[in-house]
Amino acid sequence: MNIFEKFIKDSIGVSSVLGEILITGIVVIAFGSLFVIITSVDKPADHTRLSVEEWIDAPPI
Repeated sequence: MNIFEKFIKDSIGVSSVLGEILITGIVVIAFGSLFVIITSVDKPADHTRLSVEEWIDAPPI
């Protein structure tokens, strides 16, 4: 048995493992991209607008 035949015989189980690793990597990259897109959207800034008018009726000294 030469090296090529041994490699073909042993690589059948490896291809399924590599497929799972590739699919996992694609899913992680997809969810990571989605997370970055969602968190980078500018949200409206919370500005507190306050208008204060003060009237004091103090007795004259």
